[in-house]
Amino acid sequence: MKRKNILKFVSLLGIDSFVMLAAASCTSATTPTPNPEPKPNPNPEPKPDPMPNPPSGGMNGGNANPGGGQGMMDSAAQELTAARTALTSLLASKNANVEMYSDYAKIKNDLTAAYTTALTASQNQAGTLEQVKNATSTLQTAIDKAASDKNDFNNQNADLVSAYTSLKDAVKSETTNLEGLSHANYIAIKDNLTTYYGKAKNILTATLYPASGEIPKVDAVKVVNNFITNANSNIEQWKNNANMLSDSFLKKTLDKQQLTSNAELQQPANYSFVGYSKDITDRKYNFAKRIVWKPQEGRSSTYVPLENQGDLTDVSWIYSLAGNETKYSFTFANYGTTTGYLYFPYKSVKSSDNVALQYKLNDASPVSIDFNNSAISPSQESASDADGSEMATTADDSSPESQVKAERASSTSDASTSAVNSAPSVDKIKVAKIILSELKFGQNTIEFSVPTGQDKVAPMIGNMYISSTDKNDNLVYNDIFSNTLDKQDEPTSVTVNLLKGYSLAADHSTYFYQFSSSNGMNENNPTYLVGFIGGRGNRNNLNSSVTADNKVASPSIQTSNRTLTIYVNAPKDGQYYIKGSYLTSDNRNLKFTTTATANNSITFTVKGKSNWNTLGTFNTADNDDVETSGSSSSDQTNELKTIKLNKGLNKVVITSVMMDNKNPGAPYIGNLTFTLMSPTMMEAKK
Repeated sequence: MKRKNILKFVSLLGIDSFVMLAAASCTSATTPTPNPEPKPNPNPEPKPDPMPNPPSGGMNGGNANPGGGQGMMDSAAQELTAARTALTSLLASKNANVEMYSDYAKIKNDLTAAYTTALTASQNQAGTLEQVKNATSTLQTAIDKAASDKNDFNNQNADLVSAYTSLKDAVKSETTNLEGLSHANYIAIKDNLTTYYGKAKNILTATLYPASGEIPKVDAVKVVNNFITNANSNIEQWKNNANMLSDSFLKKTLDKQQLTSNAELQQPANYSFVGYSKDITDRKYNFAKRIVWKPQEGRSSTYVPLENQGDLTDVSWIYSLAGNETKYSFTFANYGTTTGYLYFPYKSVKSSDNVALQYKLNDASPVSIDFNNSAISPSQESASDADGSEMATTADDSSPESQVKAERASSTSDASTSAVNSAPSVDKIKVAKIILSELKFGQNTIEFSVPTGQDKVAPMIGNMYISSTDKNDNLVYNDIFSNTLDKQDEPTSVTVNLLKGYSLAADHSTYFYQFSSSNGMNENNPTYLVGFIGGRGNRNNLNSSVTADNKVASPSIQTSNRTLTIYVNAPKDGQYYIKGSYLTSDNRNLKFTTTATANNSITFTVKGKSNWNTLGTFNTADNDDVETSGSSSSDQTNELKTIKLNKGLNKVVITSVMMDNKNPGAPYIGNLTFTLMSPTMMEAKK
C-alpha cells in the first residue's frame, strides 16, 4: 500500500519535478519529516492547483523554520536603506531652506555647515544605521533651530527688520535714478545718492545678522533707507531745485513769523510804501509790508487798504533786529553745490545809524558782514564807461569829479560784492551778495542778528535770494526790482512793475492805488498806480498832528522833493524812451532823473483826461499823450525825449516840477517801459 502511494505521488509530479526533488534530497542533510495524514476537504476546489507548494521535509529537503540570520540581515538592510532615503530627502531641502536665511548670515552659515556635515554622512557607504539616523536628526535639529533663531531675531528687532526690508526694496531704483543724473546740475545729487547706495550695499551685504560682529544699528539703517526712499519719491523735485539754483535763483520772501522779537507794534496803519528815501525817526515796529489802497466806497477822496492783499506784492522789510535774542531766520532746500550765493536788498533806516549785521549758516559760528564804502559793485564793470574797476568814492572826497563818479557807481548799480558790501544809505537800495560755504545737501537754515556787545543796529533787509553761481546776478536784480526784458536774446527794452519791485518813496502819503474803472474795464483785472508823487496835498488829510489809530505822518516831504525812486536794469548803454500808463484829470508833468551821467534827466507833460476815470498811456518815442518836452540838462531842450541809461542797474528818481508857478504834483503812474533808441532812430533824429 505504501509503495502504491509513492508511485502514485511520483506519477502526479512528473519526471521533471521528480528530478528536482531528487537533487534537493541529495544536497539536503536534514532529517526527513513524515507527511501528515491527509484530511478530506469538505469543499474541494473544482480545479486543482497545477503548481502546488512543495511540502516541507521528506524528499524536498526544505527547512521548516526559514527565519534565522538571513531574514534578520535583510531587515537591517532595509532599515538602513530607509534611513538613507530619509536623509537624502532632507538634504534635498538645502537650497530652499538656506535661501530663507540670505539676510541672516550667521544663521545661514550655521545651517549650511549642518547640511555639509549631513551630506558627508550620507556619502559614507560604510556608515551604520545609527550614524545615518544621527546625521538626519542633527540636520533636522539645525533646520528647526534656524527657523527658531530667525523668528526670535525678528521679534527682538522688529524696527530693524522693517527698516532693512524697506531698504532692500528702495535700492532697486539705483540704476534708474543714477542714469537720470548725468547733467552737470545734478552732480551733488548723484554724488550723494552714490554714497548712500554704497552704504546700503554695505548694510545688505553684512545682512541683518552678520556672520561676525554686531548687528546693524537700527538708526543707521533708517538714515540710509530714509535718504534713498526720499530720493525715490522726490528726485524730480531735487532736480528742479538744482536747476533753479544753477540757472536762476531760489527766492525766500520775508516771513514775519520767522522774526523773533519783543516788538509787538504793527507797522503804521496809513503806510503803503514802507520803504522810504528819508529818515524814519520815530519807529517802534520791526517789520513792514507794502500795502495797496483803494477809494473808500462813497468817498472818492478817502482811501482804505484793500481787504484782501493776497499775493499782489511780496515787497517787505525787516526794520530792526534790536533787542536780546532778536533774530530772523529762514530755511531753504539745496540740492545743488556746496557753495552758494546769498543776495538781499538792504538800506539804512536813518542816516545816523551805525550798522552791523551777522549771519549764521546752520550750526556754524556767526559771520559778520563787512559794510564798507570802498566796495566794488559786481555789475559796475559793465556799467562803467571807464576802466571797469572804478571804486565808489569815500564820503570825505567832495571834488565834483569824484561826486559824479560816486553817484554814477551808486546809481548804475547798488549791488555789493560778496567779500565786502557797500555801506548802507537811506536814499538807496543796495543788494548784498554773500558767499555761502559748506551748504548741506537738503535743508539749510540762515539766521540774521546783530553782533552782541556793540552799540549798533541792523540795516533794513528785504527778501532773500540763493543761487549756486554768481552768473545769475542780473536775474536776481531783475526780480528784486521787478524788471522784465522784452526778450532774452538782444533785449532792447525793460519794463518796471512798480507794485512788485522794491522802490522808495520820500513821503508817507505816496501810495499804491488800485484803479479798475476805466471805460468799463474788467474790474477783475485792475491796474495798479502810484499816487501822490510831488505836490503838496496829504493823503486822507493826514498831518503831523494826527497820530491816533497807529497813523504816522512822517516822513513828510512836499513838492519836487516828494519823489519816487525806482531801479532800471538796462540791457545796454544808450538813450531810452519812456512809456507808461497814467491817470490825471488835468495836465501834469513828470521828471525822470538818473545820476549815472551828470544832470541827466527828461521832463515832459502828459495830457489830462478831464476826469479821474480814464486811463491814459504816454510814450516819449512818438509823443503819445505828451503835451510838451522839457529839458535834459541846464535848461536845454531835450530834443530826443530820452534818458541816458548805462548797462546794469540805474537808480531813477521820479518827481514833478513847477507848472505856472504851482506844483500840482505828478499824475498817478503805472508800470514803466524803457526802450532803447536804435541807431537808425538816432540818425533820423539828427
